Order: sequence, then structure tokens, then C-alpha cells
Amino acid sequence: MVGGRCKSCLVMVLVLTLSTSAVIFPSPNARETETSFWFEKMRQEINDALERPKNTGRAKNVLFFLGDGMGITVSTVGRIFKGQKKGVSGEEGHLVWERFPNVGLI
Repeated sequence: MVGGRCKSCLVMVLVLTLSTSAVIFPSPNARETETSFWFEKMRQEINDALERPKNTGRAKNVLFFLGDGMGITVSTVGRIFKGQKKGVSGEEGHLVWERFPNVGLI
């Protein structure tokens, strides 16, 4: 009898957890499931970078941002978290420093 109650409670907790996760994690935009969406988005990113005017002058001042521990994984998690706080999936978003004109990863 006790084993049956534990199984019932476990099933109830599982059902409640799965039903609330649909509310917490929004479904992605329907266009995001198509590869053409991502190809077009990347094509636009490349065109924006190519249209940016080249700076051939000599640098006078340099700002160096060092994000210690901000590797690819942490940046991706930050981007997804930022997007989810806005109510979207997050993968299509960007962080501020990712839009700087000259960025490198060391």
C-alpha cells in the first residue's frame, strides 16, 4: 500500500513539473526551426561587418576588456539567460561586447 502511494506521488510530481516547464521555457519562434532563418541571419551579420568602414588610422587609445573566465560556454549561457529574461529563446540574441567592431578571443 505504501509503495503504491509513493508511486502515485512521484507520478503527480513529475506531471506537475512537466506541465509548469512549458510555461517557464517558451517555445522557439517557428522560423528558428528552419535552416534558412539562420543562414539569412548569418549572411546579414557578414554583410554588416563588410559594410563597416575600415579604420586605417593609427590607434591613439586602446580599451582592453578582459573577461576573466568569460569563455565561449559562459558567454553562451549569458546570452541565453538574457534572451529568456526577455521571453525569447535567447540563442539569437547577443551580448554588448559581441557587437564591438574589433573583438578577439584568446
